[in-house]
Amino acid sequence: MCKRVLIFCGLLLSLPVAGCSGSPSDAGCVLDYFGNTADSERPARCATLTAAGGDAGAAAGWQLTISNQPSSAASKLALLAAIDLGPAPGAGTYSSETVGTWSITALSTAASNCAFGAGASSVPTGSFTLQLASVDLATAAVHGTLEAQMTVHAPPGTDCGPGDEETADVRF
Repeated sequence: MCKRVLIFCGLLLSLPVAGCSGSPSDAGCVLDYFGNTADSERPARCATLTAAGGDAGAAAGWQLTISNQPSSAASKLALLAAIDLGPAPGAGTYSSETVGTWSITALSTAASNCAFGAGASSVPTGSFTLQLASVDLATAAVHGTLEAQMTVHAPPGTDCGPGDEETADVRF
């Protein structure tokens, strides 16, 4: 059985970091968890588009980061996704098959110590598909969707719920 993590986020970002806030209708973020975790978040910051080294247009490349810092003790997961988009990202499809450096982790904020992870250096690697609808490097504006498959990593004797995969669907 898979669990779903949904983040809806319309955002316009400025370098080096910026996020989204407010309601979904005014470029805000909404984070909903489904599956073993039932939670809803409206993080003040959810995504950033930054140039490597902090310099716009750096030859080293651009990174998309999507994250939430839980806003209350009742929050169940903290999500962090970091995807290297290369030196000149544009609208189009990126995936775990085409991107060399990436990681996606969801950590339980409860006492369970459950973690869900995927990445180029993870075992198993998991997978993702990132569809960028638009990218403006001059303003660091980015819009698109991300779907990621993560594997459950739990200490012995820990119940992270049924199944061994977590699915994250992100809209920003």
